[in-house]
Amino acid sequence: MPYKEIEKRREMSRKREKVRYHERYSRDDSSLIRFHSRNLLRLAVACGRVVRPDVCSICGGKGARIEGHHVDYLKPLEVVWLCSECHGKERGKGRV
Repeated sequence: MPYKEIEKRREMSRKREKVRYHERYSRDDSSLIRFHSRNLLRLAVACGRVVRPDVCSICGGKGARIEGHHVDYLKPLEVVWLCSECHGKERGKGRV
């Protein structure tokens, strides 16, 4: 396959991914707020501004993957650190 054809396919693929990204995150304002809150927290943890603990805030479990749970997405750096199991239970509380 010629080089130009490969580059053309890559460019088309990039455009499709960009469209998918925008479709996913531009549905409504709440999706955008959640996306930005998660991104700010990820960057804060990466640069050391926020420290991810080793234990879950609810069960005290060690060794499991610890995830940040946003109670309020308008406060992106205020999270409760939970293990995957407790995080799933916590997210399910708001659903009926």
